[in-house]
Amino acid sequence: MGLPQKTKNCSICKKRGYTEWHHIISQHHAKKTGQDDLITNPDNLIELCKRCHDQTTASMVRKRLTKQGKPLKKVTTRKKTTQRNRVRQTTKSVVIDKQNRKNEQNQIVETSLETLELRGVLIQNTPRLRITLEKYLLAVKTEDELAEKWSEYFITKRLQNLYPEDHWLHNSEIFDEEKSHDFENDGFCWLKNGRAWISELSVEKANYNINLANIRNEQRSVVEQLQNVAATEHEQRRMKDLENISIECLQSRNVYDDQSPVNNFNQLYSYLQQVSVNDEIAKKWFDYFSTHRSNHLQQLYPEDHWLHNKENFHEILSKEFEEDGFCWTSKGGAWKRNLSMKQTKIEIQLANIRMKEKNLIAQEEKREKVESDRKEELERIENSIIDMVERNVYDQNAPVKGNARNLISYIDGMKTESEIYLNWADYFSENRSRPLLKLYPIDHWLHSSSQFDKKLSQQFEKDGFCWTPNGGAWKIGLTLEVAKAEVDLAKAKSR
Repeated sequence: MGLPQKTKNCSICKKRGYTEWHHIISQHHAKKTGQDDLITNPDNLIELCKRCHDQTTASMVRKRLTKQGKPLKKVTTRKKTTQRNRVRQTTKSVVIDKQNRKNEQNQIVETSLETLELRGVLIQNTPRLRITLEKYLLAVKTEDELAEKWSEYFITKRLQNLYPEDHWLHNSEIFDEEKSHDFENDGFCWLKNGRAWISELSVEKANYNINLANIRNEQRSVVEQLQNVAATEHEQRRMKDLENISIECLQSRNVYDDQSPVNNFNQLYSYLQQVSVNDEIAKKWFDYFSTHRSNHLQQLYPEDHWLHNKENFHEILSKEFEEDGFCWTSKGGAWKRNLSMKQTKIEIQLANIRMKEKNLIAQEEKREKVESDRKEELERIENSIIDMVERNVYDQNAPVKGNARNLISYIDGMKTESEIYLNWADYFSENRSRPLLKLYPIDHWLHSSSQFDKKLSQQFEKDGFCWTPNGGAWKIGLTLEVAKAEVDLAKAKSR
């Protein structure tokens, strides 16, 4: 006789929703006393929500503890309770509370096991397993679709996500109800130690399945190796046959040298690099290969070459490569036709000598250019000075040379003496960065057409200022002593 249909109404709080069967006479007691009919007897069952069910269980635990505990007689004593007695009483109370919590938890586990057993999802005798369910599923997934399905699930999830609501380890925050039902429907059951296993799967059968899966995995690996080796050897034979046919075609066109001293691209690249200094053809192909290092010869292999690739092939360049005297060698290499290693060394030696000659000539040309530019600059400065001397705006013996600091300081000190000094003091105040750049006349060697202000420059010279060596400026015929005296006098007047 099975369990009756649930009404989904709690018999205590009347809440509608998920409910659990509560046995008035527990299943454990019914089995222990041989009254198995009480387990499915409707009169021995009531529906409770989980909250009420948990509270009833706790009540039963406390009732059991009361029945099992020895009654304590109150002993009246005239002596005061000592500190030692108080510690003993506290320790005893803690031990009792701990035992109570343990017994309460045991009762919760026992009730949960009874519920799981009623639903047929509990394995009574826990098998002695050396591995977890997750590891077992991973070990046999190649031989079992169900194992493959759940091993994929456990890659990102845990067993804790699957504990049902009637399991003592259930966690509502991470519970996946749909997967939990799916888990049990696929034949997985719960163990008394909180783990899970496959219904009716013995340890011996599990070990057999693992060993068989390992053997078949090993077999598949070996078969795959055999297939790879066979495919590789077949491809090697095919390529060898293709290479032989290709060599015959290349030889017929006189562009293959089986006696070539080199057979790889790097040697060709190195040769071209070293002789390109005095060989235009070598320079041409060295420049090409320098920009095609990743696929070097791929664009050049002709159609009758065994390494030809029509997707990368550049017909014009390939034809030009052969016409420039290069040929194909074994292992897909290339070399210059009829060029021995002895000739190669001599060509490289000659190229090095010519490189030294070229560098020496270049250095001398550079030196001569610097010398010529220096002479031209000196001549330009000399001509500039001659022109300014003729215009009486250049003072070779001026007390200041290549900057405007002394002039600016003098003008600033004299600005109270005349409007001319005041105007130029304002100008230099506004043009602090390279202040003379706008003033250099056309015949000055530092003249800048983009910065030049013709009107200001003419006024500057008209106001009695002149140019000095090294690009400076000063007042015509003024010594530093006189300048200092004039500034001191101007300061004294302004006080």
